[in-house]
Amino acid sequence: MIQMTTWFILILKRIKQMGMMEDGWNEAVKEKSDFKKIDIKQKAKRASTKQIGGDHYKDLEIQPVDYITGNNLTFLEGNAIKYITRNRKKGSGSEDIKKAIHCLELILEIEYGEK
Repeated sequence: MIQMTTWFILILKRIKQMGMMEDGWNEAVKEKSDFKKIDIKQKAKRASTKQIGGDHYKDLEIQPVDYITGNNLTFLEGNAIKYITRNRKKGSGSEDIKKAIHCLELILEIEYGEK
């Protein structure tokens, strides 16, 4: 008979293989016998734990969305941050810089009346 902890480890490994819980896996299990109590279903549902399309934000220390929302940036400010952050990783580097500049120009025009 499989011990309960071994069964739990097998379930978590399967969830990890399915790509649903990279962060949840790291939080749930440090070692076989050292568990933290977390709501796995809730963690798997969090939109901020996944990225749809590409992996250009995956290895960042601070996610752009966390920085943008944490600092109450406007839509245009947030977009400029997003484009600057990903320009070296997404393959369209110069285009992302141009998009960031365009967002900044829009801020100057809309918020400061500069043309």
